[in-house]
Amino acid sequence: MFRKIAFLLVTLAFFLFNGTAYAATSSSSDIDFSAMQKKCVIVNVLLNDSQHTITCSKARSSSITPHIGEINCALGGILQVKNYNYSGLLCFSGYGYLGVKIYSVDEVDNGSYTSPSWIRDYDPTGSTCTIGTRSYTIFNESNPAYLTQIDIGASQGPNCQTI
Repeated sequence: MFRKIAFLLVTLAFFLFNGTAYAATSSSSDIDFSAMQKKCVIVNVLLNDSQHTITCSKARSSSITPHIGEINCALGGILQVKNYNYSGLLCFSGYGYLGVKIYSVDEVDNGSYTSPSWIRDYDPTGSTCTIGTRSYTIFNESNPAYLTQIDIGASQGPNCQTI
C-alpha cells in the first residue's frame, strides 16, 4: 500500500514540477529532448505553426527498460523518432518545422498516408533527406544519428535510405 501511495506521489510530483507540457516558439533555440527523455519513455510533440506543445505520455520506470520497437505513437503520431537503442520514442504530429537536438537516433518512421517529412541528420556527416509517406529510415547501429531539424508535411533533398 505504501509503495502505491509513494508511486502516486512521485508521479504527481513529476507532472506538477517537471513541466510535462512545454511550449516553444520557432524563434526559440533548438529543443533538446535529452533531459526530458531521461524521465519519459514516450514524448509527444504537437507542431502547430510557431507554437509547439511537448508532453510526456509515459514516464520512465527505473525497473523496466521498454523496447520501443513494439510501441507505436498514440493519437496518430505522424513522425516517430526511436532512439537510445530503441528505449525512447518521440512522437511528432501536426505540421511544420522544428529545430531539435535528438541524440542516438536508431530509426525514423513517417506514418502519414498523405505527407512526406524531411529530416537533417548527422551520422557522422550532415545530410538532409525526405522520408516518403508510410516509409522509414534506419541508422547504423554502431553510429546512431543526431537529428537537428525536422519538417512535417514538406520534402527536401533526396529520399532517405531505407533498409
